[in-house]
Amino acid sequence: MRRALVLALGIALLAGCGPSLNHDVAGFVRSGNTPTDQAILRSIATYRMTKDEARACGLITAHFLNTPRFDGKLRNCEQVVRSADKHLPDSATVQSVSGDAARVFVDEPTATKSIYEMRREGGVWKIDDIVEAK
Repeated sequence: MRRALVLALGIALLAGCGPSLNHDVAGFVRSGNTPTDQAILRSIATYRMTKDEARACGLITAHFLNTPRFDGKLRNCEQVVRSADKHLPDSATVQSVSGDAARVFVDEPTATKSIYEMRREGGVWKIDDIVEAK
């Protein structure tokens, strides 16, 4: 009995030790300071959280599709979306918006920090590139 209690306590402690992944799309979007910031963050959240590969891949530009990540092939984008873990960054801050271009600083649950370069096409904010933050 005591052994079972110790084992259960150990499992409970381990369950709380891992990183907590963000799945709060509404909260993520609301973190934007302006309606434009929120529209940009909504596109990032949709790309990362939707199970609809066509919808996600519709939120990237032709430039991003042609990067080595996707090699210009829509089916590669769909595969990446299908196999990706569905979680949001710990935080994302819109650093600048200039016309139809924007830069977003993204802090992942891992130590990774990156810049999402965004472009507005047809009134929709799309991911144009993702580069390492320096």
